[in-house]
Amino acid sequence: MKSQKIIAAFILASAVFVGCKDYLQDGSLSEGPITPEQTWSNDVYARGVLNNAYFGLQDKFDLDGNGAMQASGTDEAINSNLNSNINTFTNGTWAPVKTVDDAYTSIYDGLRTVNLFMANVQTSGIITQPSELQASPSAYEASLQGQIDRLKGQAFC
Repeated sequence: MKSQKIIAAFILASAVFVGCKDYLQDGSLSEGPITPEQTWSNDVYARGVLNNAYFGLQDKFDLDGNGAMQASGTDEAINSNLNSNINTFTNGTWAPVKTVDDAYTSIYDGLRTVNLFMANVQTSGIITQPSELQASPSAYEASLQGQIDRLKGQAFC
């Protein structure tokens, strides 16, 4: 009985793994690196370039990338991470070529990404508004009327 359960579990596991072989392969990637033409002709890839530009933006206190400036913004007087970049202030190794955050690299990477996007956006395959999302004017007016009715109901209750 026990061996039958093991065999059944093995057959089930084999069927699951064989059935999921091509699950993550949608066929959109070719072998080798993606060319710029492929990047800009695909809606998802072109949008990904723009989304990547936002990663160059800095957070408020997280200048060093590991939370030391965030720790300094709280009641933690001395950062407990000895490998943190913030320690360049305390051990005297801060210099023009060795900064805490190296913010300019990420800023200029983001600017370069935005410039590439702006240069290629006119010829890209970005779908501005999918046909499924295009509503008729009557549906838009009905939506506005529904919002007006809801706000009136909240105001007069």
